[in-house]
Amino acid sequence: MADWYFRGGPQQSNLKKCPGCGNLVRSGEEFCPYCAKRLRAEGGLRGAARAVLSRPDGVTRILIGTIVAVFLLQMVADFSLPADLRNRGGGGLWSLLTANMVTYIRMGSNFHPYVAMYHEYWRFVTSCFLHFGLIHILFNCWAFWDLGRLAERLWGGKQVYATFILTGIVGSATSFGYAMLIGAPKNSAGASGAICGILGLLLGAYYRNRYYVGEYLGSQLIRWAVMILVFGLVAGADNGAHIGGMVAGGVLGYFLPPTDRSKTLARDTKIWNGLTGLALVLFLVSVLFAVVFFAHGALYAVSVR
Repeated sequence: MADWYFRGGPQQSNLKKCPGCGNLVRSGEEFCPYCAKRLRAEGGLRGAARAVLSRPDGVTRILIGTIVAVFLLQMVADFSLPADLRNRGGGGLWSLLTANMVTYIRMGSNFHPYVAMYHEYWRFVTSCFLHFGLIHILFNCWAFWDLGRLAERLWGGKQVYATFILTGIVGSATSFGYAMLIGAPKNSAGASGAICGILGLLLGAYYRNRYYVGEYLGSQLIRWAVMILVFGLVAGADNGAHIGGMVAGGVLGYFLPPTDRSKTLARDTKIWNGLTGLALVLFLVSVLFAVVFFAHGALYAVSVR
């Protein structure tokens, strides 16, 4: 240890070991003078955000938290509808806590007629955070909790965020394109397209390097893919979004493998940084459009504009 650090006579009782590099540092230091690791926890919202993001599954937690928060807002918005628009129809377990279609359209669901007529492509993003009832959101959160944490440990938080948003957009666009092609437009929502994008990211890396991912994990991923597609057929979910998101994620996973297996790390890092920035801009712009649309009111959402 450098002599200058003890000049002035700090007592041994005023020193502690840095958890990053193991050197002794003063107890009051905010950062370690050797490895620059933060030694004092930040308070307030910034500190809480930094603590979450520092976790190996921080972005997965934030995205799941956002999905749950939007679900609660969706319920509040549904109860605030005018009385003559509250008839939900249906019933049973599958429709438990399902909002009125007007609420979904107001909050940015992938309502194909409006995308086609008014070019509201921002719905490709916002629809990824809306869900048709309790069973829908529970299944998607369970799948994302399992797959998102795994992907985040292999790639990192920004890669998972970029994959979630961008493959979610591709999934929504695929759903829209297929529905319009067969002449059956509908109202689509849910994170499953983006979750299939995360699954595709893992599958792409698996087919690029099976030894790294492992045969057992690879077989688990394939079972997840089959289960999601079968569930889509049985429950009438949007397999167009599932397939579109999975293919987009597969391309990312194959050509941008986990960083410790990448032979072009500098190039891959630049690409991921660009994709993350693009995803963040698209998310913020889409939310802004959704807020403006919602502010026009329920009658505006269902009127012919």
